[in-house]
Amino acid sequence: MVNSSSAVSAVTLEEAKTHLRVDHKAEDTLIEALCLTCTQLAEHELQRPLITRGEEVGYGVSPEDVPVAIRQWILLHVGTYYVQRESSSTVEVKPLSFVDHLLDPYRNWGGDDEAS
Repeated sequence: MVNSSSAVSAVTLEEAKTHLRVDHKAEDTLIEALCLTCTQLAEHELQRPLITRGEEVGYGVSPEDVPVAIRQWILLHVGTYYVQRESSSTVEVKPLSFVDHLLDPYRNWGGDDEAS
């Protein structure tokens, strides 16, 4: 079991702002929080750390070491949470079926704890 509470964001603020098409600093704190939250969600989904920290071995020590598909999954979720800031909606939100498949090659199907 991975300890996601000690997660380090697997995407940079600059990557997220580019993805969101944000060119101001007014929401940097929010965007950084969303990046960390979505990194924690990815670690939970994959049951492994993304960034190496302490005894927990991830894909490397920086966001650039994390596979692109995982970082893209994180960015897509950051975008969703950035736009949809409330816990409920009056309109139907339809998830895109391909998004979660981005994580499939990195899932730990066999129960092995080692990051690949």
